[in-house]
Amino acid sequence: MYGKEGCGIRENPPEVLTMEKIRWLINVVLLLILLDLIILGYFYILGNPFEGPKQFRIKNSDTLQVPLGLNLSNEVTQFYPNMRYNHNELSFYIDPGCQEGKRIRMLQAFLIINSETGILSFYPSSSLEADIIVDCTNSLLESDDTSFIVGEGGPSKIINSSLYPIILQGKIILYNESSCSQPVTELHELLHVLGFDHMNDPEKILYPYLGCNQTMDSRIVENIKQLYALPALPELYFLQAEASKTNSYLNFNVQVNNQGIVDAEEVTLKVYEDSVSQDNEVGSFNLKIIKMGEGKSLEVTNLKLPSRATKNIILKVETNSEEYDLKNNEITITI
Repeated sequence: MYGKEGCGIRENPPEVLTMEKIRWLINVVLLLILLDLIILGYFYILGNPFEGPKQFRIKNSDTLQVPLGLNLSNEVTQFYPNMRYNHNELSFYIDPGCQEGKRIRMLQAFLIINSETGILSFYPSSSLEADIIVDCTNSLLESDDTSFIVGEGGPSKIINSSLYPIILQGKIILYNESSCSQPVTELHELLHVLGFDHMNDPEKILYPYLGCNQTMDSRIVENIKQLYALPALPELYFLQAEASKTNSYLNFNVQVNNQGIVDAEEVTLKVYEDSVSQDNEVGSFNLKIIKMGEGKSLEVTNLKLPSRATKNIILKVETNSEEYDLKNNEITITI
């Protein structure tokens, strides 16, 4: 029989928690708690950044009073300011399962928006990738305030560019047909798809409760006209730029973003010494295409400068089309 000493095996003495280790553990726990609070506070204040606008519902009720706790505006507002599609001719797909009455009323809604604005038009598509998807069901959804939901709608895919948040696709769900002679429900949901939020006016179509005599707010029509009168252009700018010099060699890294509503094609970054002129150009780099709402980074090392005495370089980004603003296409860096 061998004891532990005979086998050459020794037990490690039990680890003693010193005050220094206890303080370290407490600091780690407090740091984790603080990190959790910061994350929770971010989501509470700013909302979930990964979520697009939710679909909004129009309800059918005997009363046209705003329920307590529903925060509505008397102004015309959008889910994001200046929200729009990046083209004026919008395709739509109506599910074949939609009843003929719903199909007709939806087509009437498209015609009304076209007639009122004079700038948006709609055409049918057989593709589920259409700009607007219309789905139907025969059932009414009961809400928590005893009214019934007769329709839902809103942007379902967006690019939240800082200038003009782009609607890539919207969806409308129609439940049981309304008893109104006009396509009030369909217009309500179509306006949500175009990015407009509810309004606190029972006489207007964007009120969250259905009324057969509700009308379109003229301010919405003017808003649509102004938004879609703007040409669809890219808008390039420098998100960040850094540069340094070693003797007569330049090192720099930049990120160029496109906050316009269409792709920027044939993008070129040019580097100049001291001033923008053909004689002062020291480098040119092809960035190809920068898609709307996206950006590209470029890092360059050991670009030969004409002289060690170079004090300033100018970075200029260009594309093959117009932009909304050319003032932010150029940046000067002292090296």
